[in-house]
Amino acid sequence: MRLIMNTSPFRLEQGYDLGFGPSVYETMAEVILTFQNSNEDILFSYTNWDAELDPHKDYFIEESACSFHLGIIHDPDEAISQKVKEVLLHHYEPKCDPKSNMALLDQLMTQFKETPLNELNEELIRKIGTSVHRMQTIYTLEDREEKTQSFVNNHLVYTTSSWPLAYDSPVNLKKHIVV
Repeated sequence: MRLIMNTSPFRLEQGYDLGFGPSVYETMAEVILTFQNSNEDILFSYTNWDAELDPHKDYFIEESACSFHLGIIHDPDEAISQKVKEVLLHHYEPKCDPKSNMALLDQLMTQFKETPLNELNEELIRKIGTSVHRMQTIYTLEDREEKTQSFVNNHLVYTTSSWPLAYDSPVNLKKHIVV
């Protein structure tokens, strides 16, 4: 994390040193509120990204397939696992109904996990990686839970499609929201 004081207003940029995601929101709020004066507002931004223009999309898809295969994807409700089972079923048995073939789904998943990744069909790996990537990646505010969407929308100051920072605009910028 770094505080940039030679700008007006001051800017706080979060890196990964505190962690990532909801686990660090409370700490970030405490740090931000430390700098607030009674006559000042605190603004923060939220950026919507275009998933189709993500320059790293292919890499993320490949990593998602690999991470799932290794069992290192956070999947507490097993929604991602269920989607992967459906992809496997559709690949190997396209005419089977996923709801009536639970044992087959489990068998296909076991076979997938036990087969080395480099021995699996490339198209299948891409389909699995794409499904996993879609389910765990957040590109827009609409991908967030309803509570987060509501908070941002209720505190909206303005939106812009211009990149407000000093470095070049990312190619997959969709909309920048200031709250």
